[in-house]
Amino acid sequence: MEINTAEPFFEGRGFERCDRTALPASVQASTEFKSLCPASAVCMFKEITPTSTEKHRHG
Repeated sequence: MEINTAEPFFEGRGFERCDRTALPASVQASTEFKSLCPASAVCMFKEITPTSTEKHRHG
């Protein structure tokens, strides 16, 4: 049986696995996190820093 997961897609774009409890409380408290993402779902994150162009465009 094949299991579909987006994990390889996101790993290829620089995301890393993390423990669900490592996320900020605001994320853990969100409706999406509590009701749409099962506890068995892989949790991933990516640090994002604005480029100089983005800094200029946004302020």
